[in-house]
Amino acid sequence: MGNTVGPWLGGTTISAGLGFSSVAWVSVALGALALAALTFALRLHRRDTTPQLVTA
Repeated sequence: MGNTVGPWLGGTTISAGLGFSSVAWVSVALGALALAALTFALRLHRRDTTPQLVTA
């Protein structure tokens, strides 16, 4: 899905008249969103994996 959304958003910003430099800002925004999603997923994963008490 990211291979489709990135070029589509970049093309949309160029068509809107924002110029070619706007594609870089779209890339920055998509990268930030991906990093935020990764952070959220890692926090959920850590919360779900509670340590188990091991008895010998």
